[in-house]
Amino acid sequence: MSDLRRWTLCLSTTLLVACGGADADPDETSRKLANTQWMTDASQTLVFEGTSAIQGFAGCNTYRGQAVLDSTRITLDTQLITNVYCTPGVDSRATTIMDGEARFLSALKSARQWRIEEGRLVLIDTQGNTTLTLKPRT
Repeated sequence: MSDLRRWTLCLSTTLLVACGGADADPDETSRKLANTQWMTDASQTLVFEGTSAIQGFAGCNTYRGQAVLDSTRITLDTQLITNVYCTPGVDSRATTIMDGEARFLSALKSARQWRIEEGRLVLIDTQGNTTLTLKPRT
């Protein structure tokens, strides 16, 4: 193989991995989250698309983003969020919905560990506090 061809192949592979064009081979434990759907008691959702993308409903708005996970660690980055505001004229619980949405999105962002406990997805922050507990979405 010529040096130019070898260099091009190496650069292409590096760019694919660095830019997220190819999933890193996740371990068996993290694969348990791939293509799963979870929800809170308030009907907010977290959907794993494979092992590297997320999307869902935060209470009033939908979101999309990225996930980085392994057997116990997780980082969730909500990159795109719609900008709908639930006003009291639309729903008398609007303030509660918007506050709940902000808490939900903050809990996703602060999660650094995860585990499945009694069939529920538990997200944990850097201090070891549970930030969110979600049940399987049926």
